[in-house]
Amino acid sequence: MDMALSTLGGREDEYLIERSVDDVSGERVHNVVIGTKVAASLADRTSSLSEGSRPRVPKRVRLQPEERRLVLRAARALKLRFAGIELARTEHGPTIVAITTAPRIGAAELATGKDLAGQVIALIESRVPTIVHRQGADRGAGATSRSASEEPAKRS
Repeated sequence: MDMALSTLGGREDEYLIERSVDDVSGERVHNVVIGTKVAASLADRTSSLSEGSRPRVPKRVRLQPEERRLVLRAARALKLRFAGIELARTEHGPTIVAITTAPRIGAAELATGKDLAGQVIALIESRVPTIVHRQGADRGAGATSRSASEEPAKRS
């Protein structure tokens, strides 16, 4: 694995690294992290062959405090402000099984009723410096500006 990661290290592509977890108790929780919060958590029951292949709408779930801490710790460790983090509920406790830097948020918006896209836009806007296009653009009409040389002399 280390050799594979060092081989990938020089490339600028996006990678998803996933680990196999055999003892999943039938539930994986897909989490969307925006900023420093878990914005949505959706459960997806693992399907058996008898269930067929009909697509199911994921259901909204509540993370346990330990699960929430683990998801946020994983995002912080990778310095991600927007991420999809998949957690498996195993007999050994919660386990991170996948992380992506480009989570699909459409199903999460439908399941939670939250405007996740709006939250992502707000995050981006908060991280982009304000650009002033022309001097004085943010001053009210009729405002004047003086340079330091135009300041009135102080009276002694």
